[in-house]
Amino acid sequence: MKEYKTEKEVNELLAALTGRVNTNLETGIRYGIVQGTSLSHWALEDIFDHGDDLTFAAYKDECIGKVEALLEELDQRHARSRAESIVDTFEWDSYQAEDSDYEYSADGVDLLLTWLGGAPIIFVRKSPVIVVVRRLCTLCAANGGDLDSGLADNPAEGYECYGLPKEWYPGADD
Repeated sequence: MKEYKTEKEVNELLAALTGRVNTNLETGIRYGIVQGTSLSHWALEDIFDHGDDLTFAAYKDECIGKVEALLEELDQRHARSRAESIVDTFEWDSYQAEDSDYEYSADGVDLLLTWLGGAPIIFVRKSPVIVVVRRLCTLCAANGGDLDSGLADNPAEGYECYGLPKEWYPGADD
């Protein structure tokens, strides 16, 4: 049985066992994973303001399904499209979800914002920026490149993954 002596060897074994999870299947490049709190203040605001709220979309679709079921019980024709029209008239001002997940795409950056222990975590799924980081993430985001670990001093000892443009980080304007 082979002994794994370096962190890189262990991480490569984990990547093989997990089936390339947290990897862009089109490009083969790992997702970059970064804590939302590591980014400039405007970055999270932009994601919340201009991203797609996946949690709300799932809730709205669930509401449509319930209205559709009621219409079908009443033997209404075209129940799905009528249900969508009805739900579109709902007032959503009181809707609140803790820790909504968001998809966001702009300027070639495609990401998913989700939550881990109440803290925002971002999966950079595609970007014009490709970096080599020091470490991979732990099992919570297995095989993802840990953007918070910093860039590798020696690229041969690091892990290639998608990164974010430098403007996304605090101090980029300095």
